[in-house]
Amino acid sequence: MSLMPAIRINGRTVLLGLAALGLILLFFRWLYPASPISPFFQAPGFMRVLSVEEAQTVLGRRIFAPKNLLGCQMYGVGVYTDSTGERPKGSTEIILQKNGWRFASILARPSDALPKTALTGEKILLKEGVNGFLQTNDVAPALCMPMMQTRTIGLCPIGATLAFEYKGVSYLLSADGTRATAGELVALAKSLISSIDEATAP
Repeated sequence: MSLMPAIRINGRTVLLGLAALGLILLFFRWLYPASPISPFFQAPGFMRVLSVEEAQTVLGRRIFAPKNLLGCQMYGVGVYTDSTGERPKGSTEIILQKNGWRFASILARPSDALPKTALTGEKILLKEGVNGFLQTNDVAPALCMPMMQTRTIGLCPIGATLAFEYKGVSYLLSADGTRATAGELVALAKSLISSIDEATAP
């Protein structure tokens, strides 16, 4: 006669076990996605280069970046060689990173028409005759994904945007969560305008 107690497994126990296993698998799939999560908007005709100079070579025209990066490094530049959504052909997006996280992004669209959704919010004077439109959003920290999870760079939902038009190009600066403050977005925009003025001065 066996000294081990009898173990009874009913259908409900099996279902609960399978459900728990499914939740664990979903959690690990969320924590470690099958493929890296890019900070760039993916679309036909997209390519990532590592510098503004490379982007200029691809597009055959000048690309501008702020002189003062606020202690950030450039993660890369996205180049869009086909029109898609709110990114016309020739659009570029600069991603700035700090301490392994996206800090801010700078989307440049070769059009002087800002999207209607960007024409609301607080009006900010960036330069005499040049206004930007600042919008802020609440961001839940639980929605942020560290580099270990994205396998590219730490990412949070966008916490603030600053849109403006200058010399035939519309710009949209976006802050990653709360990493870049509204004041830092304004500082990046003013530095960008200064770079453009310096490079295009007669």
